[in-house]
Amino acid sequence: MMYNINGVSMIMTRKNSDLIFCSASTKEKLYYLAMIVLKFKILNNIYVAAYIGGGARLWAEGLRTHFNDIDVWLPGYHTKSRSYIDNQLVDGDPDAEIPPRIHNFCRRTATEIFAGIYASSIEHLLNIKLFLNRDKDQKDIYLLKKYLQERS
Repeated sequence: MMYNINGVSMIMTRKNSDLIFCSASTKEKLYYLAMIVLKFKILNNIYVAAYIGGGARLWAEGLRTHFNDIDVWLPGYHTKSRSYIDNQLVDGDPDAEIPPRIHNFCRRTATEIFAGIYASSIEHLLNIKLFLNRDKDQKDIYLLKKYLQERS
């Protein structure tokens, strides 16, 4: 599948998100993710804000070369939703298992990409990964800490 955003050509493989971006910026990658999430919200009749996080957000920042799904937090929503949109699995997660202090931090630090669709901040991603502290998160925790240290 071929996409073109602001003159940047992207090729999507069916298996995962290994996209070939010809010098795409973080903003362009986030816009691409936001368009998929917008379709997801419409398909599932979801009217709350959506916050993009997880591996897709790390990919947009350039900290990963690919992602397996698009993790979306849906505050105030109470049902988990999963859909394939443009060959991408979108996981819509309701308010659950994450403490309110972390969700409130997300609301304060996120950046709106497009019409109620937000990009979680890097600091928020680190807080989530540290809270969950799963084996699969350890590499991301290292990358996020390193990235934030280099930025300061």
